[in-house]
Amino acid sequence: MIKAKVASILLATFFCVFSYSQEAELLYQRDFSKVSIVFQPAFQTGNLSQNYDHSTYPSLGFKDSFSFQFGFYFNFAQAGNFNFKTGVIAKPFKSYFDINIKNEDLGVSEQMDYSSVLKGLDPLNTYMFSIPFKPEYFLRVNEKLNAVFGLGVNLNLTLGEDDIYMSFNLPSEGGTESNRIFNSVIETTSITLSGELSIGINYDFDFALVQVALFYNDNLFRTAEGWYVIENLQGIENKEGFFDVQGDYYGVSFLLTPKKSWFKRKNDN
Repeated sequence: MIKAKVASILLATFFCVFSYSQEAELLYQRDFSKVSIVFQPAFQTGNLSQNYDHSTYPSLGFKDSFSFQFGFYFNFAQAGNFNFKTGVIAKPFKSYFDINIKNEDLGVSEQMDYSSVLKGLDPLNTYMFSIPFKPEYFLRVNEKLNAVFGLGVNLNLTLGEDDIYMSFNLPSEGGTESNRIFNSVIETTSITLSGELSIGINYDFDFALVQVALFYNDNLFRTAEGWYVIENLQGIENKEGFFDVQGDYYGVSFLLTPKKSWFKRKNDN
């Protein structure tokens, strides 16, 4: 009797899991388009700078930069509760940093605060295009709601010049000539790889499958690195240092996958 009850429970569990495991496959094979539109508010992070002598002044200070990413996914294969997708995501690639120098150390007129000009600099200001390969696991919560777990890899293509030169010159006290107070050389890597982890939910609305997920994209290689010198300050020795721009991102991903019936209605019209 007990064995029969246990067998019944195991059998019921098997059919329950099997029916749930078909969720991703059924969603894309039966109801939804293979193409998803993606929009991602995100922060770029992972940047590092340091003077070679480990001093902290004068120095460079990087900031996490906010931007909007956009593109599409192609859900090319499904097997049970797994969805496999690729696509193209356009990501602004920036490197906002401050050159931390006090105005009194610049050797310029005290009537002008030139130190504010050295804030929020971005010598890169270009785009990275990511081509993802991302498996997702769908865990059914109810008839319309799924929890979604993703883990994938991205091939990243960064636009722009391989070598970027940047310098800053400020007028001297007399105003007849200028002093170079900052000079840098930046080398970029055009092709990199990154890993991505995401967790979120999707919901079956009448018009589309909408997915919201938190994601973190970790670049496995430095996308840009550079060397700098801060020089010609008043009473302060020149400082040399280096910086890395990793190209990591974290943020929120919004995906919209239209119903197949939406395209049928469009074609009928």
